[in-house]
Parts: sequence; structure tokens; C-alpha cells
Amino acid sequence: MAEKILPNKKAMTLRTTSGNLTVCRLHYAADETKNPSNAVGRRWLKQAISGYQNGVSDPRWLKEMEIQYGAGGGQKVFPDWHKWLKSSNIFIDGKVDLTNAKLYGSYDHGYASPACYLVHAVLPGDIRQTIWEFYDEGVEVPMIAEIIKGYDATSAKTGKRYKGNPYAGREVLKVCDPEIMRENQVMARGTNKSVAYLFRQHGVIFQPGLRGDDGTVASWLTGNLWLDPMMPGYQIHRDCRNLIWEMGMLQRAQISQHAAKFKNQPEQLIDKDNHAWDAVKYWLRRFPVGVRIIPEKKQEADFTFWMNLDKQPSKLKKSYVRDFAR
Repeated sequence: MAEKILPNKKAMTLRTTSGNLTVCRLHYAADETKNPSNAVGRRWLKQAISGYQNGVSDPRWLKEMEIQYGAGGGQKVFPDWHKWLKSSNIFIDGKVDLTNAKLYGSYDHGYASPACYLVHAVLPGDIRQTIWEFYDEGVEVPMIAEIIKGYDATSAKTGKRYKGNPYAGREVLKVCDPEIMRENQVMARGTNKSVAYLFRQHGVIFQPGLRGDDGTVASWLTGNLWLDPMMPGYQIHRDCRNLIWEMGMLQRAQISQHAAKFKNQPEQLIDKDNHAWDAVKYWLRRFPVGVRIIPEKKQEADFTFWMNLDKQPSKLKKSYVRDFAR
């Protein structure tokens, strides 16, 4: 019996705008010949994605065909992020055991854009964690300093309340955006001071971090610390919601398909929604990641093991020595 070819009815949606206009949103799967749940549609999809470098995960495909307008910036830095959120050990919950841990702080400055202060822990075994964040825009330096020192604060302008840093005073070092070391803040007496100076006046002392090298830090994460997401060398507490959101949104700058024939894709990231990412980067670059060796999982050579080995093609078989001493 021939397969019944049907459109995907969920691929067409209707909504009414605030101006009382009806808008119809039509996905390609509404066409029965392009519905991937049909054999005909699957053949069309296979041919259609051949022109996209990364298939169905390519940003151009997501924007043009899946109606995801925010996907056009470039390839995701961490394409498996949403999968990791559901099933990995990268994210931690609840109270953190900080026995014998060293704590650090890192700060990316902003006022019109968000400012971000993160607290990190390095545990025995060189396991790194980000365990607390402050993240918001429109907050003055004196209030941020009080929050970093562990005091709760309330904005007189907005009435918004902020919890103080629960690890205040335990950070052995605080690193920051080196830009805030520049003396470009005009004072009342006509002199210029740095943002870092203003923080020092309120009892918070920063050391300058290093800017740039987004690609290097991203490669440390994907090629080392998160090489095995079930045994990560760097973890993020789920309370750090803005950091988690930013890292899932990070995209690489993209060149056109024509230019890609003659040039490599650029390493730099799109400079947007990256304040918490920058704060993490200042910290990781201050303490570079060494080579992390994940122990190989050993399999017991039981009867089933040898039976399965005999079924493999001879070119895939390795040389095994049977140990009958056990």
C-alpha cells in the first residue's frame, strides 16, 4: 500500500495583532511534498539542505526556512547547548561543596548595557565552577560595590532589589575588563579617574584581565573542559541564569557563502549579549586551562565481549591478550 502523503497541519498558524490584523505564518511542512514526516518530504529536505554548510542547524537555514529570525548572525559557538541543558553534568543545582576550594571574582562593566560580576570556584582536581552572578544594567558603581561586598541593595530609581554576594571576602583575586582601568571618567574637580579607581574608593579592588581571544576560550571549553559533558572540567550553577542564557546565544561572525569559498570562517564572535561571557573569559584567560585527560572506560572481557569481538570485521579487530589468571 502506497504511503499517504499529507501536509503538516501544525505548520500553519494564525494570530491577531494588537491592531486587529490577522497574520498567517506558513512553514514549508504545510506543503505535503515538503513535509519531512513523508518519504517524499524527506527526499525534498535532503536535497534542499545540500546547499547549506551545516545542514538543518545552519543559521541561514534556521532563518530562511524555520522562521527563526534571530538565527541569522552566524554558527552557534556551542551548538549542543540546549541538549546539554537537558542531559549533561555541566550544570549544577543546590548548595555547592566548597571544601578546600579557592574562590575568584570576575567583572565586566556596563551601565547602558548590563554589568556582570561572577564568583568562581576551583575545586580539588582542578574542577572549575561558576557559582554566583550579579547581572543588570543601569546600576551605579557604588551599589555594585556594595553588592560585591555582600550587602543587599535596593535601587532608589527603580525600586529593584539585589541580593548581596554570599561569598563576599572569600575571593582570593578579582579580575575585570581592562578597559575600566583607563582614566576616562570626568570628576567634579575636572580631573579624570578610572572606573577601577571608583571601585577602590568603595572597597573593591580589581586586577586587569585580558580582552579578546574568544575563539581560544571557546576551544578550551569545547575541546577540553566540555569534551565529555558527563565529566566536565567546568560547571555552571543553574542560578547563573544570565550566563547560561548568554552562552547558549553566542554566535560566530559569518561571511557570505561566496566568500567562504576563498576564506576560512572567522574566529571572532558577534559582539552582542556577551557581558557574562566576557566576565568568564577574563577569569579563564588569567588561569589558562591545561590539558585534561579523561580516563578511558575499561570494559571487562567477559563472554559477551569476546562474542561481539568475533562478529567485527577483521580489519577493525585489535590485538587482545586473554588473561586467565583471574
